[in-house]
This record gives sequence, C-alpha cells and structure tokens, in this order.
Amino acid sequence: MARKFLQMGYTRARRYTNHPTGRKYVTNPQKEPSEEEQKAARKAILPQAETWGTGEKAESARIFYGFYLKAREDEIYKTALKERKLAGKR
Repeated sequence: MARKFLQMGYTRARRYTNHPTGRKYVTNPQKEPSEEEQKAARKAILPQAETWGTGEKAESARIFYGFYLKAREDEIYKTALKERKLAGKR
C-alpha cells in the first residue's frame, strides 16, 4: 500500500511540475461528445512549464521517486508481493 501512495505522490508532483495549474490539456477530453473528438483533445497539450526540472514540485517528485525505489527493492515488500501473487491476488 505504501508503494502505491509513493507512486501517486510522484505522479501528482510531476503533474504540477510540468503544468503548475494542474491542467494538462487545453480542453477536457472526457467532456468531448465523440471518441474522435476525445482523441483530438488529448493531442492538444498545454506547454510544459519552463521550471519543470528545477522547481519545488520537481524536488518533491525526486524525493517521492527515491523513496518509491527504496520501497520497491525492500526485501519485506518483495516477499509480501510474492506471497500475494501466489495466493492469486493482484
């Protein structure tokens, strides 16, 4: 469970690093009426912020990612993951 939250923290920090408003697309693709218009809207991405690699959120993303890597390589986590997979759970 902790690994999941570390990944979520990383992706959220990256989103706000790349797009300070939190909006990635010019328009919300989910609000487009047809599938073709949704695909077109997903291609209309707002420009990446100039400070995408140096800001406070970028540093947060690096911290989250570092802890995610530690969690992923933890022996207790690996053992629990193997047991869960053997039990047939996701």
